[in-house]
Amino acid sequence: MDNQFSEKPALFECGTGFPILNTVKYKNRFLYSKYNPEKSICSLIEKTEIAQGTIILIFSPCLWYGLRQLKEKLKPNCTIIAVEADRELFTLALSVKENDIPFYYVNNLKKLDSDTRNLVNSGLFKRILRIDFSGGTQFNSELYNAIESGLRDIVASFWKNRITLVKLGALYSKNLIKNLPSVENGILLSDVKKTVNCPILVCGAGESLDFTLKNLKKIDKDKLFILTVDAALPSFTKASINVNGVVSLESQMAIQNAYIGVKKGTTLFADISSRTNIPRVLGGNVIWFATEYAPMKFWDSLKKAEIIRELFAPLGSVGLVAVKIALLLRKNDDIPVFVTGLDFSYSIGRTHAKGTPAQENILLKTNRFFSTDNSQAAFVQAAMPTVSKRGKSIATLTNLKSYAEQFSAIFESEKNLFDIGYDGIPLKIQSGDFSILERSILNFSGECDFESYILRLNQELKNKGQKRQFIENEKTALFALKDLLSNGEKSVFRNENQSLSEQLKEILNCREYLYAHFPDGYALSLEPNFLKRIRVELDSFLKYLP
Repeated sequence: MDNQFSEKPALFECGTGFPILNTVKYKNRFLYSKYNPEKSICSLIEKTEIAQGTIILIFSPCLWYGLRQLKEKLKPNCTIIAVEADRELFTLALSVKENDIPFYYVNNLKKLDSDTRNLVNSGLFKRILRIDFSGGTQFNSELYNAIESGLRDIVASFWKNRITLVKLGALYSKNLIKNLPSVENGILLSDVKKTVNCPILVCGAGESLDFTLKNLKKIDKDKLFILTVDAALPSFTKASINVNGVVSLESQMAIQNAYIGVKKGTTLFADISSRTNIPRVLGGNVIWFATEYAPMKFWDSLKKAEIIRELFAPLGSVGLVAVKIALLLRKNDDIPVFVTGLDFSYSIGRTHAKGTPAQENILLKTNRFFSTDNSQAAFVQAAMPTVSKRGKSIATLTNLKSYAEQFSAIFESEKNLFDIGYDGIPLKIQSGDFSILERSILNFSGECDFESYILRLNQELKNKGQKRQFIENEKTALFALKDLLSNGEKSVFRNENQSLSEQLKEILNCREYLYAHFPDGYALSLEPNFLKRIRVELDSFLKYLP
């Protein structure tokens, strides 16, 4: 009998109390008490504090004992989801389920992820609370821990991003609107996909870039496409090495230091919400891409108008974006891509490569009281020790470490992607020294004709002429919104076929850039206070549209 029970969950009547309850035996273990199966879970629920805005995560609900008691304890803005990692226990729980709780088996984790993100994006939920409803969790404890950790990360990321949006969202949106005319009439990243047929070198601003620059001076760079992040650009300028492209993601003024003294005519890969005057400073070709800095229906409007064709997920690090761009640019996956300077760490005494704005700033401050040594960066409270590729003791930060982990998760399966950085956190891609780049260049027999391709694209765009209809429509909508918010029912734009609230909602629903940076801007509200704040924002956005 035991062998049979180890294959399928078996129900046993406890024989005590009224009504008579069942317990479950599975894989030679009882998943509830043999005498009072409800007692343990009900006692746990009774002792558990449940705050407002909590997603309660039920693991292995089995016979759903305790659910009624849990529902009775729920406070406003709380919800329950359930997960089972064992097929047999999932079937059992599903067969006795008499509730509307969302219930997921582990082969549907993508839907769990998506549904949880939708819940969190409402702004109503701030925490995850895990409750193990039966002993079934012991069969897959590591998987349950990973699921809990992943869902906690979703909640934490949302609120971390909200803080960033409150601080910088207005700047992102204003840059987006300012850049629209250039993007509408410019070259998109999708236009230049699969156009680079020579080896590509992606350069971050980490210390390992120093070693790479020394070696680059000794080789033929005509057969190499060099793509650098903006912070690393001054290092190339000081080394008198030209780059083929620079990636700009930053929206704040501080990044302008990276472009001082740079050779005019360098191709810029610019995010649609990046600093608006950088294209003018560089004076070269601009290739536009878009990053979803906030979930907005406005992105769909831009796609429909073909102002953008694709949207990058927010990666946080310009280095990760540069690698993603390089992989899109290469003609096929036989073309090797090399990365350096993406250290995601720093040594005791240094944080960046020579010539970068951060390192130059240290030199500018140097005097007899302030050394060029930047050792204090390795000993700040947020710093943590780690070990480099060479077994050397280095320092990193939580965000840098998460970028390294994100890099490995996104790119570890990419073909012909090599890390040739001398130092830094190990990345889960093929690694080697500078010699593999040299061999790749020697074996390459063609020519890098990216620039001639861009010239042809520019000529085609000129021949097509300008299309400004989207911007004109946007201006009209914003003028109408301004008048409706100012004059209400007396507005000349008033549509009598719908209520004023409906008309406002229709205009605002797909223009989240007006309020995404509000502390409560994760959802549209028609409350007077919310609308007054939008009215204040309108004038500046109208000023930015030509």
